[in-house]
Amino acid sequence: QWLRAPLVVEIGQRVVVTATRTLSQVRIAIAVARAPDTEGEVATTGAHAALGGDVCQPNFAALRHCPMLRDDARNGAYAGAIRRAVSRAQKASGEASVFEIGSGTGLLLLMAARAGAEHIVGCEVDSSMCDLARRVAADNAVPLGVPGERIELLPESFVATLQDASRHRQSNVLMAELLDDTGLGEQIWPFFALARQHLVASGAGTTVVPRKLTLFAVLLAAETAPVCGVDLWPLDPFWFCSAVPNLDAVGRRPGAAHLDLDALEAHWAPASGVAEVLSVDLASVGLDSVKEQELDVSFEVVREGIINGIAWFWHAELDDECTLVTTPTRFWNRHGHVVPATAVRGSRRCWKQAAQAFGPVWAQPGERVAARLRHNTIAMHWAFPSPQQGPEADAERRMLPLFADLEARRGLRPESVLEVSGLV
Repeated sequence: QWLRAPLVVEIGQRVVVTATRTLSQVRIAIAVARAPDTEGEVATTGAHAALGGDVCQPNFAALRHCPMLRDDARNGAYAGAIRRAVSRAQKASGEASVFEIGSGTGLLLLMAARAGAEHIVGCEVDSSMCDLARRVAADNAVPLGVPGERIELLPESFVATLQDASRHRQSNVLMAELLDDTGLGEQIWPFFALARQHLVASGAGTTVVPRKLTLFAVLLAAETAPVCGVDLWPLDPFWFCSAVPNLDAVGRRPGAAHLDLDALEAHWAPASGVAEVLSVDLASVGLDSVKEQELDVSFEVVREGIINGIAWFWHAELDDECTLVTTPTRFWNRHGHVVPATAVRGSRRCWKQAAQAFGPVWAQPGERVAARLRHNTIAMHWAFPSPQQGPEADAERRMLPLFADLEARRGLRPESVLEVSGLV
């Protein structure tokens, strides 16, 4: 628990903590006592505060920001890119006018201020985060002002900001940190398209940070290794509720799982080479691209065995000198994947990778597996052809080795799998 305001104490003072509990809760009250007049005697300064009255609730939005705020690689990459963007705008237009989408704690706004930008505007829909950002800025002697001042923080949504015609075509630097594990989930694609149409001035000096986002994907064979001799295969991230082949919607939560593939390296192996999925030029993206799309992606299998998942990661090109990446260590300039020389990898506190289960199916080296990605520029879903829908010979070629593997390693008889499949 956090106090609403700091307590100032002196050496020798006692801090009295009163804890009251029920069967399921503990509540704390705190008071400061004077230094004892004699050993063992405590004279209180007054009645204890009302139970819980001097304790504040945590700001959960702020707590969510803590991992990224502790990511020095991420912060340093953005600070350098913002400094270069401000310098470029000043050289081209005489001054830098910065707009940030989703300012959060105000960290990027302060980076722009310290880079010397003449005008800085940010918007943040969470009012508690706006209050926190103002306190952070004041503590750093860079107060966030009211409209018309050098630095503004608008306590409103980005969509609401777009309605203010006075802000149209006023910014020559657009920046945002709207990146999640999937790459698209925080709406960076549609938001940058809207900002480019309404807020960003046209001209050679206009800069966006990041300026390009590229997604890559790879097929996986994943399972949970035994723990102290106990086989936990039903808990496999891609096997759970997926022992019935090709029932992609049965027993699974929709959407993508968020996995730290480096931390889980002992539990998965790449089943294919890495393929580029899509690339978004955020510096020129238009509203005509913000729509539901389907992309066909082909993967070349590199090992014989089960394929039961797909993982993807991204490169976010901030500028010529820096590209943030979430590439797992195993694919760093390997498996057909090239990491740019300007790549910076975060601490994994902030970003991991995204994954989706499917199958399982059996594949041979050199075989090409087709996958279809469906997305609406925010959410993503992968679909794979079912062998049961293809030619009978192909289904037999894919499924019989899978059944044999299930029986040998898991004790599942092929007829049991077929019975469950038919029932579903």
